Amino acid sequence: MLNLQVNPQFRKYVPSQRLITDISIVKKKLKIEDYDFSIVIEDNELIHRLNKKYLGVDAPTDVIAFPANEVDPESQYIYLGDILISFPIAKKQAGDYKHDIFEELMILIVHGILHLLGHDHQNENEKTKMFSLQHQLLKK
Repeated sequence: MLNLQVNPQFRKYVPSQRLITDISIVKKKLKIEDYDFSIVIEDNELIHRLNKKYLGVDAPTDVIAFPANEVDPESQYIYLGDILISFPIAKKQAGDYKHDIFEELMILIVHGILHLLGHDHQNENEKTKMFSLQHQLLKK
């Protein structure tokens, strides 16, 4: 089960149902249909606080992933963790890259899912693999 939470001030700009539909497609492509995770779309203030507290970076960022990899005792599904996205940064990046907010949110969500699955981009080899997979998953 996917848990999507959107800060009330951004709800009218976030195509929630469309995101849920496309995330289901991504989950199927990754063969993680029985895995759960949460996506939280928030403001810069919360993202900044979490980035500073958990990653030591004193600034907001576009997406942060917090892996859990726990088994939900009720559903027996694996709970991968939480993905937090800064709506203001996503909106700016959508403008910078000249695509809509839906596309930018999907890029950040897929990026976050890959982090929850253990992918990273700390070195060039990891970065190449992760971004190649991200690109494949985002192709229509």
